[in-house]
Order: sequence, then structure tokens, then C-alpha cells
Amino acid sequence: MPSTSVLTAIVLGLAPGFEPRYTLLLLAAMLGTAPAIAIAVVEVVMLSLALSLLVEKLEVLLERMGPRMPAAWLILERARRLAEKHRGLVERYGALGLAAFVAIPLPFTGMYTGSLVALILGFTRKERLVSLLAGGLASLVLVSTPLIAAENLL
Repeated sequence: MPSTSVLTAIVLGLAPGFEPRYTLLLLAAMLGTAPAIAIAVVEVVMLSLALSLLVEKLEVLLERMGPRMPAAWLILERARRLAEKHRGLVERYGALGLAAFVAIPLPFTGMYTGSLVALILGFTRKERLVSLLAGGLASLVLVSTPLIAAENLL
């Protein structure tokens, strides 16, 4: 049976702000790289499916919570600003541009923000799914490559 810390890390991988790309590092320290990558891939698939289907409800929820919870309003406004800032890139390259946005391991560029940006820019569910899946998996490659390289050097 997995330890509480492993289960906590897995749950964190599904949470906004943490996401699978950062869980990968925690799980690699606890379980090893191969199991960590496998778990992170499953989390990317789960989040891609859930967010591509439920992002409309997430946007409505954030708008309703906004007056009572300033953090919710800030998240939504940040996503709107990012959508406008990266509109040219995303419109020019479509799903590939959004996937690149999601893949970059920086704050406010992950799967949750990417799904809101996709909604704001008018992506279909299928386009959102493809973008989130490709970007989420690419982010795992970006995070795991140095990890694997370091393991091979030691």
C-alpha cells in the first residue's frame, strides 16, 4: 500500500498550481523515475480530459466566487490577460501554440490556465483536449529530461 506522502503527492499532481510536471519530481524522489513518469502521464491524461470537458463550468465558478474570493477573481483575470497577451501566438499556431504555452514550466502556464486561455480564445473541446494533452506531456519531457540525465551521470 502506498504511503500517505506518495498519495498526497499524487493528489497534488491534480491540483491547480502544482500539476503533474511538479509531482513528477516529488514522486521520482519517493518511487524512482520510471514509476513517477508513469503516474504523471496518467495524471496528464486525466487532467486533459477533465479540463477540456469542464472548463466552462470552472470559468462560471470562478466568476461567481470572484466577489467573495479575490483569489478566484485574480486567477480568472490573469487567464484573460494571458489569453490576450498570447493571442497572436495561439491564433497563428493554433493547438500547437497553446500546447507550447501549457508545456513551459513557469507560473500560470500550466494545464488549468491553458484550459481557461483555450476557452477564452474560442477553442473547441477537441482542440482543448489535444492542446492540453500535448502540452502536458511535453511539460513532462521538459521536467524529466534533466532528471534522467542526472541519474545517468551518477
